[in-house]
Amino acid sequence: MEDPYEALETVRDRVIHVHAKDISFEQAESDRGSVTGTPVGCACGEGVVDWDRILHLLDPIDSDLTLSVECGTIDQAATSIEYLQGLITARKSTSISMMQERAR
Repeated sequence: MEDPYEALETVRDRVIHVHAKDISFEQAESDRGSVTGTPVGCACGEGVVDWDRILHLLDPIDSDLTLSVECGTIDQAATSIEYLQGLITARKSTSISMMQERAR
C-alpha cells in the first residue's frame, strides 16, 4: 500500500486545494480495505490523519492553499476549523521566529 504522505510529497508543488476530513482510529481499523457505504469521519485532529505533517508538507503559510473541511456535524466542522487554524497559526509563529533569528 502506498504511503499517502510520500505520495503527497511528490505532488505538493501542484496542490492548491485540500479536502480536509479525518476518520477515527477505531473506524479506520474496523473498515480498513472495505467500502461500507456508511458515513465516516470525525473532527480533524481527532483521527488517523496527521494534519501537522500534511501542513508541513504543503507549507500553507506562503501559498494560496485552500482547505475545505468536511465533517458529519457542524460541531465537528467547527472543531476541525479551530484545530487546523491553530496548526497554521503555530507554523506562522515558528516561521516568523526563524526569520527573526536569521536577521540577527
